[in-house]
Amino acid sequence: MKKATFNEKKSSKIFRAGALALAVAATLFSACNKEQLEPAVSSSPHGISAKSGYNDGEIVLGQQIGDPYRYETMLAAFKMLNGPSTSSLDTIEPTGKYVKVFINDDNDLMLLEDDTNIVWFDYPLDYEILVDGCYYHDPSLPEQSTWKYAVIPLDYQVPGNLDVKLIYKVFIPEDMQDSNFYYANEDFFDKLDEISTDLSGYSKYENSLNGTIGGTASIHSTNSSSKWTPSATIKVWDDTLNSLLPVHGAAVVVKRGTKVRRIFTDKNGYCWTRAQFKANQSVKYSIVWERAHWDIRDNMWQAYYTGPSQSSHWDLNIYPGGKSFMYATIHRALLFAFYSPSWVIESPRASHKLKVAYNNHTIEDVLGYNICFWNILGIRNNIVVYGRNSDNTYRKSNGIISTTFHELGHQSLLRFVGNINYKSKTSFIRESWSRCVQLYFTNELYHQAGLTTYDDNGGFQHWNRNDTNYWHYPYTPVFIDLIDDYNQNVKLSSEYCNDNISEYGIKELQDDVLPDVYGLYSLKQKLLELKRHNSTESEIITMLSYYEGLDF
Repeated sequence: MKKATFNEKKSSKIFRAGALALAVAATLFSACNKEQLEPAVSSSPHGISAKSGYNDGEIVLGQQIGDPYRYETMLAAFKMLNGPSTSSLDTIEPTGKYVKVFINDDNDLMLLEDDTNIVWFDYPLDYEILVDGCYYHDPSLPEQSTWKYAVIPLDYQVPGNLDVKLIYKVFIPEDMQDSNFYYANEDFFDKLDEISTDLSGYSKYENSLNGTIGGTASIHSTNSSSKWTPSATIKVWDDTLNSLLPVHGAAVVVKRGTKVRRIFTDKNGYCWTRAQFKANQSVKYSIVWERAHWDIRDNMWQAYYTGPSQSSHWDLNIYPGGKSFMYATIHRALLFAFYSPSWVIESPRASHKLKVAYNNHTIEDVLGYNICFWNILGIRNNIVVYGRNSDNTYRKSNGIISTTFHELGHQSLLRFVGNINYKSKTSFIRESWSRCVQLYFTNELYHQAGLTTYDDNGGFQHWNRNDTNYWHYPYTPVFIDLIDDYNQNVKLSSEYCNDNISEYGIKELQDDVLPDVYGLYSLKQKLLELKRHNSTESEIITMLSYYEGLDF
């Protein structure tokens, strides 16, 4: 046999396939496989997270609170502190606008999210968060609609004809156009901040907070002992590696009133912002599970981790047993697919942000589904990943990553061949290709993480055309068999495919095979035309004859 491209060590998992019956046209979605014997983890001895009082549900807002950075309040503080004629600064001008934008469908959302420099929130910034959670939807709005809140530059034009409402203008000293003037008069602006905090009533709210919850001293200190800079370290448990891993590329947001800063974690899961705060000032930490090319969502709404309010470094360790574990794990797969040079096939990037939803429930025999085309009615998802097994236990890290890669395989194929070509391919081709993608890149991700013996190849090779489960059929290892050197007819039994072809590369299959392949017949013709890697006509016909009658 030829040298294997996949690791020849076989897993004991047996994978079965499933499909989702939804009231949408069959050409618009692709359902992914069911991993029947996947080990489940329902909880961790370490607990869910490092933050006490964590809530896996909806964010609950409390009362509206005064904002120290509201322009009118800052101007009043300026007059009290400075007087109109006792400083070289005669007055202060707004540095930005706090607005909300009404979003009614995906086209609106696509327009709004086109500029990735703006940090949009699903919830208002001038309300206290009474109960932390994973998502928020204004209960006064229909399910398909939402308000989005942000602080934007004064001259920023919200795209399209979106319904934009000014809540109030803000003055954030660090955002002044003349930053040199700010830093030359930093003590003055610190005092201005203190007075405005008292005038707004925010000081009472700040004093009521519980201080540092689960925090440690900030690593990045400033020259002034009265200042601190927010920082965070985010890690997630991997129950295949049995260890905590840094969450790379997570968007951590620190907020005090309408002073908002977003920072991204590095390969060590660490991040810090240059924004400075007085020692007695707390910030609200949170994670927004999104990047420029995707949103992770809790069903229909943006997924968050709303963390503590504190004046110190934030350490967060996310363990199995809740939605945030799933968000962080899906994030790992997305970051790999969109940014890793090891993702050698077409990027799943689209002209809009890919909407990847986590669903905390299960549908029998379904792990996820994929709608490859843009939706025009309401705010809908492109990919949904289900997080529980049929016995209601949580799925493991590798299963969530594998399912995410499977659905991204559909998106990648769509980007590579185009809408018409994609829809012209049978489920046999689309699902078998996505199964190959999920196996190949799940292996690659875990190999890079140091688990050199990780391989799900054995599970996929247990596909059997004589299985009575109808939904099993599209999810075949036909493309996997073109890559690996594992002949299941020899290794398992004569009931399995007789595969003596190997050494194709996954990018080679994408570039040279898939564009001209629409079903089993055209796949056979293409492989016979190429006859690469010493494959013979007899070997090709023998291998593909196993799938006769299953091409739909």
